[in-house]
Amino acid sequence: LCAFVERVARLRREHRPLGSRWYHGQPGPSGRIDLAWLAADGAPLAGDAWDRPDGRSLGVLIGEPGRTPDGRPAALLLLVNGDGEDLAFALPPGCWEMLLDSSRDDGVPAVPDPLAGSASVSGHALLLLRDCAGRAAP
Repeated sequence: LCAFVERVARLRREHRPLGSRWYHGQPGPSGRIDLAWLAADGAPLAGDAWDRPDGRSLGVLIGEPGRTPDGRPAALLLLVNGDGEDLAFALPPGCWEMLLDSSRDDGVPAVPDPLAGSASVSGHALLLLRDCAGRAAP
């Protein structure tokens, strides 16, 4: 548990997922929507989708995070699966690097390679991903 909490605290310090401004769900300076709520199929979560009794999953795209470790813009994607079964989430276009997997004791993702297309989230777990465009060049 200590390793997991340490990892979450470090990620929060480094990425500052929410900046000190109001998010509007509109395109920001990068052209990407600053904050979007997504269904598991990748569609925007709107209207009646918020009230579905079987709606136990949620994606949050933070297109304009407060800061990244190297100062580059990099969207963050939080995928939450409240159901007991694993669930595949459709990912926004591009490649995504996994930063946190709450199904693992230390939070370190088991998948080291970037993801594209979809990501499987374990039951009762969440994943935090970062847009690969925000990674520092090797």
